[in-house]
Amino acid sequence: MSQIDYLDQGLRHFARQNYFAAHEDWEVLWLVRSAPEKLLLQAMILLAGVGVHRQKNRSNPARRLHTLARTRLLECKIEYTGLPLWNSVWNALEASEKEEVLPPPIAIG
Repeated sequence: MSQIDYLDQGLRHFARQNYFAAHEDWEVLWLVRSAPEKLLLQAMILLAGVGVHRQKNRSNPARRLHTLARTRLLECKIEYTGLPLWNSVWNALEASEKEEVLPPPIAIG
């Protein structure tokens, strides 16, 4: 599969709340990228982890991953602010601020 396919497939998994599969798809990309792309992908992976932990009612790990996802997004903000993917990940992060809320789909178009 191409790198675009892994990104798109991960977005589809994420939208269906199959957060673990999204994490796996994006990790393939994360392994071969460098900063700042790596930071954005890591934020997406962490947000998928939030979804996994919330589905299992694990509040503390979800909260930690949420904080880490926010940190990674802020670390690549200068390079990516204004791009649809960064904005959508940020919006999903913000929408899932409450502990019981699952992250919503990440839309890029």
